[in-house]
Amino acid sequence: DDFVEKNIPLEEIVKNYDAVLITTGTWRSRVPRLPGADADGVLTALEYVYKHRIYELGFSDKKPVTEGKVVVIGGGYSAVDAAEQAIRDRADEVHLVYRRTIKYAPAGIYEMERISAMGVEIKELISPLEIITEDNKVKGIKCQRMKLGKPDRSGRPRPEPIPGSEFIMDADLVIFATGELSTPPVSLEDKEALQKLGIELDKWGCVVVDERYQSSNPKIFVAGDVVTGPSKIGPAVASGLRAACNLDMFLRARSNKFIQSV
Repeated sequence: DDFVEKNIPLEEIVKNYDAVLITTGTWRSRVPRLPGADADGVLTALEYVYKHRIYELGFSDKKPVTEGKVVVIGGGYSAVDAAEQAIRDRADEVHLVYRRTIKYAPAGIYEMERISAMGVEIKELISPLEIITEDNKVKGIKCQRMKLGKPDRSGRPRPEPIPGSEFIMDADLVIFATGELSTPPVSLEDKEALQKLGIELDKWGCVVVDERYQSSNPKIFVAGDVVTGPSKIGPAVASGLRAACNLDMFLRARSNKFIQSV
């Protein structure tokens, strides 16, 4: 949205074209509803890394500033990227807080050990409870130590809080890397627009498609993370290729070219 010069309603695009492929991905960040989470100095990993990239590419003249002690919360690739960026920014300290052990981190042990060698201090079995603020600015994080319990739906041990283990970490910048959410092409709250387009969403905000990656509106095909939720690049690309093939067959069938070629 930083580079948008003109807005065209999706409804207009769907009306004017024979088919549309939507691949809007996951641009909404999942942030725990903790006290102080809206304070100055709290960012998501996505916006933190994004601001650096557009500056490095020359699309922004405002250089992001990283000062003092940085705490990154999460154990996936976004957490790794954010922690690595903070190290490159020469922050005084960079801590990565994860509620399980690195053995179960989505980013994998290799990535965790790699950023640890760069200077990131990894703190396992810790979960945030509250962002400590002063004049609406981050001053620290109240955390709680965890232990691993029985496996949950992911197959990994469930992190369980240890009563009476609360403590406070000093922090000047808190970066949440606690997952992203699918970003449909129109606002989740705009029910009227969704109805006009004929797009159906599930309870997680993902676009519902059939085995051909076709939505409730036969002209609209959808692929990637906006269908599956956050995934790796391989599955996202594969779904895009399959959706494109099905879209091609759809257009051929409409123009009778598919029948003639057979």
